[in-house]
Amino acid sequence: MNKKGIWVIAIAAAFLIGILSANHVVEAAGGWKAAFDDLLAQITSNDAEIADHEAKIALLEANAVDCTARGPAVNLHGCNLVGADLSGADLSDANLSGAILSDVNLEGANLSGANLSSATLIGTNLKGVNLMGVNLMGADLRGANLIGANLIGANLIGANLIGADLSSANLSNIDLRTTELSGANLQGINLSGANLSGVFLSGLQINNADLSGANFSGADLSNAKFERTNLSGADLSGANLHEAFLRLAILTGVDLSGADFSEAEICEADLSGANLSGTNVRGTDLGCASDLIGAFANPLCFPGSICSTLPTSPP
Repeated sequence: MNKKGIWVIAIAAAFLIGILSANHVVEAAGGWKAAFDDLLAQITSNDAEIADHEAKIALLEANAVDCTARGPAVNLHGCNLVGADLSGADLSDANLSGAILSDVNLEGANLSGANLSSATLIGTNLKGVNLMGVNLMGADLRGANLIGANLIGANLIGANLIGADLSSANLSNIDLRTTELSGANLQGINLSGANLSGVFLSGLQINNADLSGANFSGADLSNAKFERTNLSGADLSGANLHEAFLRLAILTGVDLSGADFSEAEICEADLSGANLSGTNVRGTDLGCASDLIGAFANPLCFPGSICSTLPTSPP
């Protein structure tokens, strides 16, 4: 009730009080005042409830999902946008969590800072997209086109990238330990400083890539192709590199301690300063490497191989 209504009630109450007999004025006035105070308190309480209700409605309207909306910070949570053409769109800081974006064309779009957690992006075109700082936790990116995409600072924990094309994409310093990458195209990818310890990359093509300083400890890299790839300073301790192809690769200062490096192809690879202590190099022609200066192994290196001539500690 508004103030005008309250004043009408007040005037009516005063009038009734005024027509009472003189000997009941004081008593009646007191009763009417108490009733009026109770009524006013109830009105005030109702107004507060109405205001609270209106505030909640306003909040809901502010957070309402409009699946046709586009632009920065837009809320598209859970929207079904299958097959939509969003090429070149500015969706920076947008909420796309749980959205269905399969077969959507997002080429050239800006998704920096967006929330794509648990989103479905199967077969989605993300070529050259800016995905810096994007939350892709648990996202399904099977078969997605991520050629040349910028994923620096992105969260890919639990993401599914099976069969995705990540060639020339930038995933430097990303934690990929729980990311599924089997069958992905990693040609020319930048994984410098990335954490891939324990991952399964057997048989993958990772040629002409930058893997410098990456952590591959305990990873399965058997039969993987690393031709002309930069692995300088990488941690490959305990990794499985059986029959890996590393022709012309840069392996300077790499840690191969305890790794299975058997039957690997390393012709013209640079292993200067490499740690081969406890490394299984059976069937690998270390003499084919372009440089072993500063490389070292331990006394367990099998007799008769070039490995047995290496020092047992760094020079």
